[in-house]
Parts: sequence; C-alpha cells; structure tokens
Amino acid sequence: YFTHTGPTGRAPPFVNEAGGVFNLDSSAATPVVMDSGVLPVFGNAGTFNKTAPGLQTLNLFSGNFSNTGTINVNAGTLSINASGANTGSYQLAPGTVLALAGGTRTLPGSALVMGSGARLSVSGGQATLALSGAATLPPVTVSGGVLDVTTTGSLTATGYELTGGTLNLGSPGRPLSLGTSDLALTAGTLGLNSDVTLSSLRLQNATLAGSGVVTVTGGFTTGGNSAGLAGTGVLRTQGATTVGFTAGGGRLRLDGGRSWLNSGTITITVSSSIFATRGSPREASR
Repeated sequence: YFTHTGPTGRAPPFVNEAGGVFNLDSSAATPVVMDSGVLPVFGNAGTFNKTAPGLQTLNLFSGNFSNTGTINVNAGTLSINASGANTGSYQLAPGTVLALAGGTRTLPGSALVMGSGARLSVSGGQATLALSGAATLPPVTVSGGVLDVTTTGSLTATGYELTGGTLNLGSPGRPLSLGTSDLALTAGTLGLNSDVTLSSLRLQNATLAGSGVVTVTGGFTTGGNSAGLAGTGVLRTQGATTVGFTAGGGRLRLDGGRSWLNSGTITITVSSSIFATRGSPREASR
C-alpha cells in the first residue's frame, strides 16, 4: 500500500526512474493512493509490473500519472484514475485489462501491445486512442466517460463493446468499417466521424452522434425508453423509419445540429414523439 496525503498544494513527485523496477503484487484494491487535497505526481520511466490478480487502481484523483517506460499488466485489471502523458508502452498479457477510470489521457496505438483476450476499458474521464495508417481497433469496452479513436488512415472497428459513456470512431475523410451493415445500439453514445452506409439502424436507449454522414438504406427503428440523434453530421434515411418506445411518452431526442434527410417513410407510433431542442437537427423529406 503506497499512499501520500498532505496539505493543499502539489505533492512531492514519485518517479520510478529508467532502470528502476516497481512490482505491484498487492491484493489491496487501491495500492497507490494520493489524496485529492494535493496535486500528486507519479511517473514511470522504468518498468512497472502488475502481477496481482483482480482489480487494482492507481488512484491519483486530480493528479498525474505518466508512463515513459514500460508497464506490464501480467494479471487482472490495472485501473488508472489520473491524467497523464504516455510515450511508453503498455504490455497486456492474455486476458488482462487496462482500465482508464478518470482524467485526460492520449494513448498512441503503438503504445498498446495486447495478448489474446486483453482489452482496453474506459469508465470515466476523456481518453484518446490515436492510431496511425490503416488501423484495426483493438478490443475496447466503454462504460462511461469518453473514448475518441482517431486515425491517419482507414479504421476497421469490430471489437468494441459500448455499455455507456461515449465512443467516437473515425476521422473526417477517412474510411470507417464497422464490420456490419446492421447497426444496433442498446446503450451509450456512438459518434461516427466518418461517412458510413448501413442497411439498418436501431437505437434502443442509445444515441447516434458524430460529424459523419450516416446513410440508412433500410429500416431505422427505436426502442426502449428513449433514443437520441446528436452531433453535427447528417442522417439520411431511405427506407421505413419507425419511432416507437416501450415506455409511454418515449422520445427520439434531436440535439446538436445534426441534419436528418428522409426520402423514405417515417411512422411515429402510439404516444411516442420526436423532440427537437434548440440548435437541433432539421428533418426534411426529399
């Protein structure tokens, strides 16, 4: 158990220097804790080994955790609750998880070396995964916070799990493949920043966002208690759209300036509705 508390202000930094080895073999849930009353700094320039099973969190609250060396997640889940810079690598053994729980952090795609069944998880904060060239999204789970996935080339995104929070995929003018033409979302917000054509789209307690043009050639349906359209892109619906919810008074909420261009048929069922907020998208039949 490694902890620091102190008066309000910046805490003395702890640095595992180049050549140093930090072995995390503690069963404590938070083996590294730095009080929120200070601005803690934890730097790894050497080798950081997590060998304990289960979930362990580096809890630096509003502080900084930087990695310019190598972090080896050899067992369980390593959770980081802190902002920080990353020019080093994260080596994830098969079946392990690197979890980003808070703060602001950018990971170059080259920083992640993942064994079979390993995953990147985002549950809070603002994270960016910056991929280069023609890239394939590694297995990721987003349950909270925001994960932006950018690339300088095409992106194939088939290994994601979205249960909450926001996952933004693609970059303007760059090809994006979702691995399916039938997109069904049941939670969270999926932002598509590249142009995509779908055979069908279903939003059930979920939101479609982003700056890209999403064309749905077949059915667009809603479900659950509510759904949303957001972002600054365009939704083109060319088939049959049915706006309906299991809960009475359910709404398809339109936010953020997205244009909705419909050349098909829209049906609003029972007591459901489409609710547009100020600055929200326009719906037009063409």
